Amino acid sequence: MALKFCEDRIFRISPNMFICVSSFNYRAKKLYLSLGFEQVGEFKDMSIKGHSELLLRKTIGTYSEFIPVIE
Repeated sequence: MALKFCEDRIFRISPNMFICVSSFNYRAKKLYLSLGFEQVGEFKDMSIKGHSELLLRKTIGTYSEFIPVIE
C-alpha cells in the first residue's frame, strides 16, 4: 500500500507523520484513524466555507528520543 511505503520512508527521518483530510471525507478520515492517526488540529473554512481540513498525526515517539536512520 502506498501509505505504508510513505510511513516507512518518513519514520526513518522523523518520529511524526502528518496528513490532512477534509471534514466531509468521512471514509478517508475513518481509514486514517483506523491506521493509527489521531486528529491534532483543524483548519476551518480553508478549502470550502463551512468545512474544515483536519490535521492528523501518527507518531512513533518524541523527537528527543528519536534516532534517525542514516543511509
